[in-house]
Amino acid sequence: MKESKLIENRIWKYRKIKGLKQEDLAFLLGQENASHISRYERGLVIPKLEKLIKLSYGLNTDIESLYPELVGKWQEDVEKKKLQSVNK
Repeated sequence: MKESKLIENRIWKYRKIKGLKQEDLAFLLGQENASHISRYERGLVIPKLEKLIKLSYGLNTDIESLYPELVGKWQEDVEKKKLQSVNK
């Protein structure tokens, strides 16, 4: 069986700091149940852009704090592309 890489995040940490249950956070995001929140926290999926922004608002933090490694990788990718475009 192929092992998939989980997406590290800090949603659980920030949710606990805010004193929210998964159901509470799901409500803030407009979701009917907490199953998506559970999947986000376990790193099985990355929320789509709208949910990602709502997560950051609901938890009073920025996306970089929720997904530091992923956002860092995205920033690194863009910086590499910038260098490539300058060196053409």
